[in-house]
Amino acid sequence: MKKPVIIVIGRNYTSRLGMIRAVGMAGYDVIVIQTNGVSPNKGIDSYSKYVRQHFFAREPDRGLLMDVLRQIAENEGPGNIIIPVDDYASSVIDDNLLELKDLFLFPNVDMAQGMVNHFMDKSVQKEMARSCGLNVAGGWTVVVKNGQFEIPDSIVYPCFPKPLVSFTGNKTCMVPCGSKNELFKVLESFSSNFPDCDILIEEFKRVDKEYATLGYSDGKSVVLPGMIQVLKDGSGHHKGVTLLGRLLPPAGFSAFFEQLKAFILNLHFVGLFDIDSYESSGQLFFNELNLRFGASGYAVTSKGVNLPEMLIDTLIGNDTSLSTSISDESLFVNEKVAYEDLISGYISRKRYNHFMSDDFIHFIKNDEDPEPFVRFSRNQRYGIKSRVLCLLRNLKLR
Repeated sequence: MKKPVIIVIGRNYTSRLGMIRAVGMAGYDVIVIQTNGVSPNKGIDSYSKYVRQHFFAREPDRGLLMDVLRQIAENEGPGNIIIPVDDYASSVIDDNLLELKDLFLFPNVDMAQGMVNHFMDKSVQKEMARSCGLNVAGGWTVVVKNGQFEIPDSIVYPCFPKPLVSFTGNKTCMVPCGSKNELFKVLESFSSNFPDCDILIEEFKRVDKEYATLGYSDGKSVVLPGMIQVLKDGSGHHKGVTLLGRLLPPAGFSAFFEQLKAFILNLHFVGLFDIDSYESSGQLFFNELNLRFGASGYAVTSKGVNLPEMLIDTLIGNDTSLSTSISDESLFVNEKVAYEDLISGYISRKRYNHFMSDDFIHFIKNDEDPEPFVRFSRNQRYGIKSRVLCLLRNLKLR
């Protein structure tokens, strides 16, 4: 039986690279569809030894992405596997499920079109999480239409706004608001750029610790190999993206994990996922569910738990007997976020060099697959040189 080719789709090259390596280590060839950038130049992930072919379909052109998928299906035949690594890619697949299901295998909810997108709605997620006994902050929905909105009088302050569906907006509205006037100013600014992006307003909770749980479901059982504690977020436009994290064994979270498993099973989802949670005043709270595998998923893969391989086994009908739990603590760093914090002045060169040491799991640096890091280092030198030239030009203009 011919092995399927794995089509990895996403905008972030570290997320794509982690998935490429997970499925490549499992013995599969990879085709990459890159959805970010302004030109079809390859991201550094496409230089991985596991990548056979690279395509470019810039977000938000959904029609172009579908055209690329049709071309791959024509060239490769049916039965190959799509794995999205961000919400946009997941949404396009789900919106076109009825066409794609005869061409590819992919994550889904009961193989029903529209259901993945339905569960991307944070208000739907929170209601289901409550029904499974999970702690959830109070929330209100603000409908934004043509840039117009009304703020409910029932909102309790301070509060915290965020897009109701992540990929329809960005994180610029995600700031604590202590009054209705502050909230209005944030939403007014946000809606000028995203005039039809509904907003979830959450009761503000002090976050003592922030967590992420990577997992896999076959629709009947759920694997949660461990917990990621976020130790440091990126800054600037990477605010909210993990720069430094700690991978923890599951033993200390058994009761919480049982609730998470019940929550995921209620979705009937087959695929990879990422659940964000936080600790506040000694209690764990559900924050949101992402129905895809992000960059931090590679930290789990690097510890011998290959969740993407489990998904592939399920989709092609193979039994799987892979490791399902990590056994010890590890620190990991996202070099892309660290580097961009360095050149933006948020961390020192000394701190960055420490992050690049062998004390950490790295998402790009990899002795078994070295070329992406070679390209990353080359881009670093170019980026620093460009920044220096820009600073010199600015000094001359003063």
